[in-house]
This record gives sequence, structure tokens and C-alpha cells, in this order.
Amino acid sequence: MPGTGKRFKKGSAGGPGRPKGTPNRMTLEVKALIEQAFDQMGGLGSLTAWAKTNPTAFYTGLWGKLLPKDLNVTGTVRIDQILAGSWDEEDGKDNDNR
Repeated sequence: MPGTGKRFKKGSAGGPGRPKGTPNRMTLEVKALIEQAFDQMGGLGSLTAWAKTNPTAFYTGLWGKLLPKDLNVTGTVRIDQILAGSWDEEDGKDNDNR
């Protein structure tokens, strides 16, 4: 409003704003720059080679940041299976009973 020093009239939203879920321009530009740097550093092949020689750094530093912070899992595993290492996470079956 001219002369009042205020940008918007009280009670007015001032406009529709950016649609929900649309990333801001700066975020898009930074992601594009990171992707360019990744490609110039050797891309997937280089990342894979680094991950093989630095598995702890890969899983804790990089992969860990991509996983969801909260994960709810439902299932049943007996403690004796865990201690014996007989639980097969791939098929969910007790390896002792095959």
C-alpha cells in the first residue's frame, strides 16, 4: 500500500504464491550444479569404485542420508533365530526349517 510502509493490506494473503510441492528456483539450480559435478567426477562408475573402497563412508555418510528417517516394519523373528544367524531377510523364512 503506497505511503503506509506495508507491503500487503491487513487480512490479505497477497497472492497465490508458489504451488504446493514446487521446489524453489535456487534448489533446482543447486541440484543441477551438483549433478554436473557428479558427471565431471566420473559419474556412477567413479561413485561405485569409491563405495567399494569406502563402504563405511558410503553406507553411513551417503546412503544413510537417502533413507527415510522413520521406518515402521512389522514382522516376527524369534531371538534364537537372530542369535544363530538363521533368519533369512530375503525370503523371511527360518533357515533351520528348510
